[in-house]
Amino acid sequence: ERRRWATFRVETLLQTSPSIPQHLQFGNKVQTECRDILLPMMTEELKALLVQKDEQHQELKHCIELLNSILEVLSAPSEGSTRSHLQGIINNLLRIVNQMVIKMGDHILVSNFVACMTAILKQMTNEHYSCYLESFRTNRDLVDFFMETFILFMALIKKSVYPADWMAMSMVQNRVFLGAINKFAETMNQRFLENMNFEQQLWNNYFLLAVVFITQDSLQLEHFSQAKGTKILNKYGDMRRQIGFDIRDMWYKLAQNKIHFIPEMVGPILEMTLIPEVELRKATIPIFFDMMLCECTVFNNFRKVCRGR
Repeated sequence: ERRRWATFRVETLLQTSPSIPQHLQFGNKVQTECRDILLPMMTEELKALLVQKDEQHQELKHCIELLNSILEVLSAPSEGSTRSHLQGIINNLLRIVNQMVIKMGDHILVSNFVACMTAILKQMTNEHYSCYLESFRTNRDLVDFFMETFILFMALIKKSVYPADWMAMSMVQNRVFLGAINKFAETMNQRFLENMNFEQQLWNNYFLLAVVFITQDSLQLEHFSQAKGTKILNKYGDMRRQIGFDIRDMWYKLAQNKIHFIPEMVGPILEMTLIPEVELRKATIPIFFDMMLCECTVFNNFRKVCRGR
């Protein structure tokens, strides 16, 4: 019964969609109050439908169209402060949208859900991230979210939901993913690095994701024409170098825990050092030698490093 009611509410909202953005915009105090009332209601109805196990195509289409309309309004520069409104969407829908992308596979609407997930992450500030990550009740819940998100990012990087020639969309997604990875890495350093709180599998997945990110075809600027490579570099920077430096810093923060990633990470690290970017190689090649030093210190040999090559 609730599902039929939720579907009716979302369909009704979509039928009046031309007026929805107007009521959500910040033109004056009345419109602000309208958004304060409408957004929580719409978010709850979207959540109620998306958590169902047997969604119909038309229901999913209605949901994602409504969410997209809301995100477009909240991203408008003229809308003033939307922090609290966006926080409600993040807390209630971000993980649900992520999980929808995971289970949808090759569904015709998966690219729409990925676009909305990217739009949410793109609008998130440091304050949004802090508030959301602190909302998890236990460390285990937070670890599960990180693991789930890292696996999702890896899948989307390896097999894009967008056509190969949608370079702009791919680069925007990469920039957003990089920002999210960096924010998650900060929390990993604070909560899952020391002593009994160390999460080996989480750190392993972080490194695997970072290597998948840095070696993806769409970031290998030397494969493009000089004009196209320069255009990408000027607009987005060399994201390989950015995450490469992050990998280096994260590796050295492991301290005595480095041994847990030998020999499994030897191959991925070597793959990363083959990228023909000078500064990146300067930053990452020493990691391989540090692995050798680490193993020699612990076991007095290099067998694991040699086996991992």
